Amino acid sequence: MGAMNERRSAVGAVWVGALATIVAGALAIACAWFFVTTRRGQVLDELALRGSHIGAWRLDAQAAALLQFVSVPTVAVGIVVVALVGLVRGRWRDALAAAVAVGGANVTTQLVKNWLLSRPDLISGDAAANSLPSGHTTVAASLVVGLVLVSGRYVREAVAVLGALAIIAFGYATLVSQWHRPADVVAAVLVASTWGLGAATAIRAADLGRGEPDAGVRGGPVVTMLLLAGFAALATTGVLAAAVWGVGLTDASRSQSFAAYAGGAAALVGFTASCLGLLTAVAPRVRRDPAHS
Repeated sequence: MGAMNERRSAVGAVWVGALATIVAGALAIACAWFFVTTRRGQVLDELALRGSHIGAWRLDAQAAALLQFVSVPTVAVGIVVVALVGLVRGRWRDALAAAVAVGGANVTTQLVKNWLLSRPDLISGDAAANSLPSGHTTVAASLVVGLVLVSGRYVREAVAVLGALAIIAFGYATLVSQWHRPADVVAAVLVASTWGLGAATAIRAADLGRGEPDAGVRGGPVVTMLLLAGFAALATTGVLAAAVWGVGLTDASRSQSFAAYAGGAAALVGFTASCLGLLTAVAPRVRRDPAHS
């Protein structure tokens, strides 16, 4: 009965991971559709961009210094580091899946931003190139996702919390610098999370197929904290979005623009915390491959 219950628990975790992957991917697509291709979405994002100028001078220098760390070599080095951590722990399958998740998230962002998605001119009279998803935020989010996948259970929780703070810092830096609108950074987090959740689910499914069922979905205080923080931030986003929903660009006040910006920043916090909480809960237990036993 114990083995049967363990298998049922593992199967349930695979289904939870698959559902979370689908939801994260669907949210990324919905974010792109609404904020890039609809007039109301563009208005809200433009309001938030205007609001980001308020007080930005206080953090310009710090934001610029932080963003200098992100480049194409950063992605390459990050993939190598993630893979090495997995290999050192004796799980080459996890290392490969994590490396694919990091690389796949960054390739997806570049394809969507530069090739697959165009931004119609619906509000300004001055067509601008599409900037969704944010490349810098994708780099930060994908590297954190990769490290969560290859870290041990207890280290993983610390990586998730510190990683969430790092993602929020990088995403916020792009907002302060007016490099991106809030929807760009939220979409980047969702793209990286979709790849990470998909990788975690694939690892669990592979282990299950080899007759090595992992434990079920894991809770714990860290996961609970991340999920609660995420839901609270998303609720804040909903309240602020409702407050500025009908505001136009020509009649928006300074406080309304800042409310739109604050709502976008809260969405960054909300989706980052929620997605990392889910990833930590469904990520497989790191065990040594038979070849390394």
